[in-house]
Amino acid sequence: MFRTSWATAAPLMLALIAGGVGAAHAQSFDCHKASTVVEHGICADRALGELGAPPRAGAPVCRIVADRYRPLAASHPGETPLSVLAATAGTGIVVEPGNHGRVPGIGYLATWGARQSPPVNMDDVIAAAKDFFYGSEPLIDHIAGTPLYSLVVVQGTANCLSAVFFTVANGRAQVVDGPPGLSGDDGRSCMVSLEFGSVGGSPAYFQEEYLYSPRMDSSLSVGLIHGAKFADSCVLNFRFLPVFAAKPLNHWEETCDVADCDGLRRQALTLAGSVQADAAKTLHDALLRLNPRQQAEYADALKLASPAGPAGTDPAAFTDTAPLQLPWVYQGRLYLVSLGHFTIGWRQYGDWSVIFSQAESGRLVGRASFAVGMQKGPLESVLINGVATTEPAQ
Repeated sequence: MFRTSWATAAPLMLALIAGGVGAAHAQSFDCHKASTVVEHGICADRALGELGAPPRAGAPVCRIVADRYRPLAASHPGETPLSVLAATAGTGIVVEPGNHGRVPGIGYLATWGARQSPPVNMDDVIAAAKDFFYGSEPLIDHIAGTPLYSLVVVQGTANCLSAVFFTVANGRAQVVDGPPGLSGDDGRSCMVSLEFGSVGGSPAYFQEEYLYSPRMDSSLSVGLIHGAKFADSCVLNFRFLPVFAAKPLNHWEETCDVADCDGLRRQALTLAGSVQADAAKTLHDALLRLNPRQQAEYADALKLASPAGPAGTDPAAFTDTAPLQLPWVYQGRLYLVSLGHFTIGWRQYGDWSVIFSQAESGRLVGRASFAVGMQKGPLESVLINGVATTEPAQ
């Protein structure tokens, strides 16, 4: 039985082999007849153009994707690189919408096969797929531009993905190897999306991990499809600069019972940006600005507060249940400010929770709570298989 899935954590450090390239040759087609953007990219790469030289991991197709995305990132904050590339004309990156058919149960696969013209025996696919249905309804689809079909199921709040791929010939479906990669202990990959389309006219598959979390990075694996075979993928790792906004991604409850709520909201926005940039410096500078009376008030407030967040300077480590706590003086009043990312269960979001409290009669009283939005913004860097890239020469 074969089942394929994809890992989200470790880089796939695999070589992109275009056009059925073997280990002994750099390309298997005549560069004088190159027709697609990908083929031209391969032929333009000197290291790949030298016969007998081992191809560098994913260089041509990943450089194409990186170069197309780099000028677009800043104007599309909070959007996934793949969605931006697919929606922008002239990138050469296409994501096919597919023609999904829902499979209501394992038995329906036989029915699906019987409805094809001519009918298709689905026994091999049923045997390969039966252990991951779990009452779910997978989607069955033909991958455009290839003889391949996919059977994909996404399950749970973590969007865990499992899949079987097959071809149809002589009235029988035959399971084939899926995109290369690593699977988790349970044979699934979670918090990723899988799409099919093309790069420069060549059929391709895309696996993207883009979380709306405090982490300012994402990954995109890209591989070509040659006939019924998935080539090894390359991995792009994007690093973004944060973008802040008073309007968060999600709707969070806010409160305020002070006279200048708008001013205090602006303070919340400033503080979230400062902590994201350098949490240790923000706390250090805030402490230095306190006079002796304010230092005593801050100490009293800390005694009444819930435990602070973890030690360290990683801004992604602070949450609404384990926040960074610091003193802040606004309009002559001292506040204990708790800053951390909103969480729901195990999910952690980029949005910041900023709560202003004061010690009063032996208890800590919340004066205002605000939500500050934080998204992935301008592109800071791109790695291809762990190697830094630069912008193409003009």
